[in-house]
Amino acid sequence: MVEYIQSKIKCKTLFATHYHELTDLENEFSEVKNYSIAVKEDDDNIIFLRKIIPTGADKSYGIYVAKLAKLPDEVINRSREILSDLEKNHIYNSVAINKDSDKIFENINAIEIPSNNDTKLYIENIKELEKEILTLKENSFKEEFESLKLEHESLVKSYEDIKSKNDKLNIENKDLSKKIKDNEANSQIAVTQMSFDTIGDNNLKGEILNLDLLNMTPLDAINALYSLQKKAKS
Repeated sequence: MVEYIQSKIKCKTLFATHYHELTDLENEFSEVKNYSIAVKEDDDNIIFLRKIIPTGADKSYGIYVAKLAKLPDEVINRSREILSDLEKNHIYNSVAINKDSDKIFENINAIEIPSNNDTKLYIENIKELEKEILTLKENSFKEEFESLKLEHESLVKSYEDIKSKNDKLNIENKDLSKKIKDNEANSQIAVTQMSFDTIGDNNLKGEILNLDLLNMTPLDAINALYSLQKKAKS
């Protein structure tokens, strides 16, 4: 979006962001300028000075803002632990990559161009070292990638299990609905087949007229009608 606006639309636009990758665009495009709120740090606390300065923020103050918003201390402390671990891992990975990269570049600098102008071997050595650098970068993220892959597979399996259970419940629900409709239809037939004119017992007529079939379950209704039918026959 930033690239498109600065190259095509050229309108004034304000982006509010925590991403340092976006603030880095100031180094690529003269139209992009960074501004941030000046802060004063005091141990674990910060003070927002309510002043806009022409520079990007050197870090995110999300945890401080959360503290100002009165989030529980347990959440704040746990967030600091996670941030500390992330920073340590980031520094460790960066140091490890830089150390290995330095060795590779030392090897590159140690390569001498053949005096006989046979540069083919020189070029091949450079390409091999470039491959080593790429492999080094890939390996530094391999462990994280495998962890995310396992998490993704676990989520997919959980989703499939839930979907399977849901499909099974839908089928059972349809079968149950069909049984209820069939029972309701049978109840209507039973009521229609009974003729009040053939019943001579006024008490039996009263029982039938007072039956609250609509508020009965289909099974209760059928049982009640069956009981009345037995009384009528006797």
